[in-house]
Amino acid sequence: RGGGGGGRGGFGGAPPAKVTTDEGLNTYSLSLRYPDGVNFRNAIYWAGNGLNGPMGAPGTYTVRFSAGVNPVQTAPVKVVPPPRSTATEADLVEKFKLLTKIRDTVSAANNAVRTVRNVRYQVDSLRKVLTGEQKAAFEKEANILMDSTKKVEEILYQTKNEAGQDPLNFPIKLNNQIGAISGFLQNADRRPPPQAYEVWNTLAPQLNTELIRLKKQIALLLPRVNATLKAAGKGPIVPSTDELGQAPRQGPQATFIP
Repeated sequence: RGGGGGGRGGFGGAPPAKVTTDEGLNTYSLSLRYPDGVNFRNAIYWAGNGLNGPMGAPGTYTVRFSAGVNPVQTAPVKVVPPPRSTATEADLVEKFKLLTKIRDTVSAANNAVRTVRNVRYQVDSLRKVLTGEQKAAFEKEANILMDSTKKVEEILYQTKNEAGQDPLNFPIKLNNQIGAISGFLQNADRRPPPQAYEVWNTLAPQLNTELIRLKKQIALLLPRVNATLKAAGKGPIVPSTDELGQAPRQGPQATFIP
C-alpha cells in the first residue's frame, strides 16, 4: 500500500522550494506609517480627524533584520520622494512635521474629552450609592466640577453629534477643525501651503488654552469633591483617560468627507 512519494505527509509532490536570495521577484513591503492618534468611543468627525499616523518623510533609515538565533543585521535604506511628484525631500519633511503636530494635538484634545467623561462616569456612579446629607454635600461640589469641565468638553468636541450627518447641523469644534487640516494635507505630496499654517497657528493656541483650563479646573475643584467623599467614607475620584462603563451600542467611529 502505498509508499507514495517524498513530499509532505507522504502524499507525493515535491517539497516547497527554498526562497533564494537571488535578485528578482523577492520583495518586502516596508510601511513608513507612524502610529495613529488617540480617539474615543463613537466619535464623529467631518472632513478628516487628523488621527491617521503620518507617513514617514523621505530620507535615510536603518533597517534591522532578525531571523531565528542569527545575529541581528542592519542596513541603510534610502527613501526617496514619489517619482511623479515635484515635491522635494525638504517639502515632504515639512509635511510630516505638521501632520505629526496635528495628530498629537488632536490626541491631546481627545484625551481631555476622555478625562472629562471618565470623571463624569465616576461621579454618576457615586450618586447612586450616597444618600442623605452626604449625597447633598457631594452633589453640590460635583455639580460645580462637572458643569465647568463640560464647557471645556463642548469646546473641544461637538457633543451633539449622534449620527454621521449631524455635523451638517452642528458646527464642528476644535478637535475636528484642527483634524480637518490633516485631511487636506494628505491629498497630495507637497509642502503644506501657507493657509494650512495660518489655520494651525490660529486654532492650536485656542485648543491649548482649553487644555490648560481643564487642568486647572480639575486641580482646583476635584479636591473639594474628594473631601466630601472622604467624609462619607468613600475613596477619591481619580481622573484618567480610561473609558469606563459599557460602550454604547452605536455605529462605528466615522469620518465623513464632503
